[in-house]
Amino acid sequence: VYRYLSSLRSQGLVDQDVASGRYRLGWKLFQLGEAAAAQFDLKRLADPLLRRLRDLTQLSALLAVPFNGEALVVASIEDERKVSVTVRPGNRPSAHGSAQGRIALAWSDASLQQRILAGRLEALSPNTLVDPAQVRRRLQRLRQRLWEDAPNESLIGINAIAAPVFRNGEELAGMLTLVGTLQDIPSPPPARLIELIRGAASLLSDTLGGTPYRTLGLVPPKALLAV
Repeated sequence: VYRYLSSLRSQGLVDQDVASGRYRLGWKLFQLGEAAAAQFDLKRLADPLLRRLRDLTQLSALLAVPFNGEALVVASIEDERKVSVTVRPGNRPSAHGSAQGRIALAWSDASLQQRILAGRLEALSPNTLVDPAQVRRRLQRLRQRLWEDAPNESLIGINAIAAPVFRNGEELAGMLTLVGTLQDIPSPPPARLIELIRGAASLLSDTLGGTPYRTLGLVPPKALLAV
């Protein structure tokens, strides 16, 4: 394993933290992921919806894609009219302790989900879900309601509300997310924010041939149909 990691590090595919010695994904892997996302054209299709979400809510709007049971942010549009919460492309939200991460985890295959939940679940704040049984219950619930939030879990005072994007039936293609302070996104989130984030995700899913929102009978709000 060490030889493999050394080879990957020499190619810039992984980086090693000098202080801890731990490895993390390198910038070249992110660039490869960006190229794959661009090839699939998900960012281009999502861009007008991200901008519309930003304009309607005055919150930062994100697009993330599933990556080995986790979420990888590939696009971010911030509101420039006020102080906003910034999440840069390349960010990898916690699989168990974030709205986007739990969506990626919920639609992962059973073996990958089991491996992640069997490991140490880091507490990013005192409110992060670290009990595997609690996380599993949240995964089951979000698969039914098709949205998730994570108040105070990644950072005290911050919340995010996310909805899955599907393609080719029920295959997870990505997640649309709104990020803001708890004042902007209280928990539970107001019905309007749930309607907007699921509506945007359903419109993008329809474009990609995703079916869960159609099965649910969800109708996107008129405010989004101007996109």
